[in-house]
Amino acid sequence: MQKISASGDKIGLHNFKPIKPLGCGDTGSVHLVELKGTGELYAMKAMEKSVMLNRNKVHRACIEREIISQLDHPFLPTLYVSFQVFSFSLP
Repeated sequence: MQKISASGDKIGLHNFKPIKPLGCGDTGSVHLVELKGTGELYAMKAMEKSVMLNRNKVHRACIEREIISQLDHPFLPTLYVSFQVFSFSLP
């Protein structure tokens, strides 16, 4: 991901190949994805903005993103990037 960022490109959904769904929860679904051309696997959480707005969960999602971005521990998730897309489809 650092290589993509260093080249000046924005990391987005187009950089990832979906592998399989991992699960779903209250605010979204989590998918196993591969960073194209690298073989590196990541978990990607997808949340639909209209659902978040209708259920008044936007603040919760923003706080979750903020907290996870500050974590630095081998047993906790690391947030590498977050982005928004107008439409998406994962398996």
